[in-house]
Amino acid sequence: MIKNIFLILLFFVLILFSCKKDNVQNDNPNNDNQNTTTPLPTNLPDGNFEQWTLSEQGTYEEPSTGWWATLNILKNLGGPGSVFKINDVNTGNYAAKLVSSMWGDLLISGIMLSGTFDFNAPNMMIQGKPFIQKPLKLTGYYKYISVNSDSAAIYANITYYNNNASKRDTIAEARFPVLTSTNNYTFFEIDFNYLINNINPDSITIVFASSADGANFNGQAGSTLFIDDVSLILPSDKKIRLF
Repeated sequence: MIKNIFLILLFFVLILFSCKKDNVQNDNPNNDNQNTTTPLPTNLPDGNFEQWTLSEQGTYEEPSTGWWATLNILKNLGGPGSVFKINDVNTGNYAAKLVSSMWGDLLISGIMLSGTFDFNAPNMMIQGKPFIQKPLKLTGYYKYISVNSDSAAIYANITYYNNNASKRDTIAEARFPVLTSTNNYTFFEIDFNYLINNINPDSITIVFASSADGANFNGQAGSTLFIDDVSLILPSDKKIRLF
């Protein structure tokens, strides 16, 4: 039963990833933004992960804006925690740490995404958040501890619901496979690749995973992805609008 749940959850999320590199810019990690106490500006709800809330059961903490979802709910089923509030940051007081771990014989990737995990929803997940802009890039800072050559993944897409086809179509994607360890917070800047140009989106999904092949229960326990100061770059004449 547990394995069937994760085959649905993880496949639905992590099938989005591939090992192909997109246009990604990694700046010098020793930049002026490091080791400051003021969070960098971000146009995503708590994109610097400063706000956390303890669960009703008192078993785990989650980003408190309701915009970011994790698999920490599995703590209530006896599973491992996989996303944590930490004070090892790029800026500000807190960042997010995603850790791959074992639950019995299952490898559970640390996952954080813009959406909601709901065991009563179809596929047990409500993926994405309402969004109507066309971003140019996804940016942020990461560190990664790879165990036995494991890789992490950063992914985003913007979509719209196609009423004529009764399905959700992808307008653009941005993906970045994290293939090597880095001990310092490192800047990433990922271009959105537009597949459809004449349609406006209605939602955005941003996903971080500490083991990119977690959909197939592949990865390494202990692989750890740190994320901080995530933002979107929009056309200069546009204003961000999130609901």
